[in-house]
Amino acid sequence: MAMGRRPKLAIVGVVTRLLVVAGVFGMLSAPVAAESPKAGGTLTVGLAADIQHFDVFQALGYEAIWALGNLHAGLVRVDANGQIVPDMAQSWEVKDEGRTYVFQLQPGITFHDGTPADAEAIKWNLEYIIDPANKANTRVFFTPVASVEALDATTLQVQLKEPSADFLMVLAGYRQGFLVASPTAVKRWGKDYKFHPVGAGPFKFVSWTPGQEAILEKNDRYFKPGLPYLDRIVLKTVKEATTRIGAVRSGELSFATWIPLEMVRLLEGTPGVKVETSPIYSVWDLRPNVQSLPFDDIRVRKAVLGYGLDRQQIVQVAFGGHGQPTVSMLTPGMPGFNSLMEVYPYDPHKAKALLKEAGYGPDNPLRFTMLSPTIEPAFTNVPTLMKEQLARIGVEMKIEMLDKVTWMDRFIRKDDFQLTFGNLTGFTIGAFAPYFETTSAINFANHTDTRTDELFKRWRTTVDPAEHARVTEEVQRYLADTLYLVGFANTPFFHAAREHVKGYWFVDKLLLNFETAWLAR
Repeated sequence: MAMGRRPKLAIVGVVTRLLVVAGVFGMLSAPVAAESPKAGGTLTVGLAADIQHFDVFQALGYEAIWALGNLHAGLVRVDANGQIVPDMAQSWEVKDEGRTYVFQLQPGITFHDGTPADAEAIKWNLEYIIDPANKANTRVFFTPVASVEALDATTLQVQLKEPSADFLMVLAGYRQGFLVASPTAVKRWGKDYKFHPVGAGPFKFVSWTPGQEAILEKNDRYFKPGLPYLDRIVLKTVKEATTRIGAVRSGELSFATWIPLEMVRLLEGTPGVKVETSPIYSVWDLRPNVQSLPFDDIRVRKAVLGYGLDRQQIVQVAFGGHGQPTVSMLTPGMPGFNSLMEVYPYDPHKAKALLKEAGYGPDNPLRFTMLSPTIEPAFTNVPTLMKEQLARIGVEMKIEMLDKVTWMDRFIRKDDFQLTFGNLTGFTIGAFAPYFETTSAINFANHTDTRTDELFKRWRTTVDPAEHARVTEEVQRYLADTLYLVGFANTPFFHAAREHVKGYWFVDKLLLNFETAWLAR
């Protein structure tokens, strides 16, 4: 597995005119194997949760992102080292002081349905995302776009309203990146497109039985010669971690995702199995609903989510000592990371004082419910420990466990929650903008603070490196002050595979790529 390193943000200077030509797709950062890749075979992958669905514009959850990334192609991608590399675009040029991007496409690319994946199709996808009526999850990333034009079948021009510090990374690696769907298929299926995805990636969609498995098979017309090597991928839902681990140990599964931290050592000594991780680009975060009681009150947020939590104990007990405590919403892999632990040191007395000021105490204890998904033991361990810690400051917390898809629907689509938590993964803080900006369809906290929008806009449009670093620090501290979301731990992430599975790569929870995967048997 190719290990990652900290990605470099493409900051466009005032007089920069960048021409990137990479013509040969062999430049893609695939792991180098001691033996030549072999074509053929089926890779059976165990997922820790159901795939929500396959609509590339709306899907949530890492399992969906992993599947969509193997079904679709984009203009550019992030490789295993966090570097921006060609995908459908074989070269690109940045002009007009960073306001104009011109992409030269690989000629002759087609979608899985046989329709052209040309500049017009890509233009359609960008305009679909930008249209607020479609409520695309990643729309806020594309607000800087002024216009999109297909100059010819293989030339796409994107004009921005102002220079952008991260537009290429938006396309390459924010969430699933900008993945291109067949306009014909989206129009044909309408709301049912989520059951009939059509991309131009290395694998094409065959079938999906929700809660059981999804089947992908080789795209014989893939535009990268010789790829993929695998004939088929079967994505099986195996929610119980011990079952998933037992299946990869026995060989029933070739690959098991999302290995719980406390089970890593159990697998490490298993003959024929490799357990692998990557640099940390994720943060475990607490997510209050600030539109309703009790977390509409900043004093309550500071008491419960700040001073009332012993983050060090959470890392030691709930995560078995793996990782580090944090307050920041940045991750250790991001430029400008600072844990900000000094902002909210564990201070039960200060937490109690804030709760008293907010009207809570022995005669009127603070009560609320925390939602948690049943993905891995940490999602039980963390709220259980939090409940014990918060009881010390007189808070009564109830825990409600839900399957992952129901959990996402409750807190993202229905706003039916008081507090929940999860983990986010990204290469820069800009990747988290949809979870904070007030106009976003996935503004987790449901806040209306437009100062947050202004800060993220400044972050995106500040191209001077020194000033960009200052804005990064300002964003980081403002998020800690407001507590719309707040970090509490950074931990490593693990997958496990049989030794004969070669050539795949992943970056934390964000990317899981099987384009170059092959089976050595």
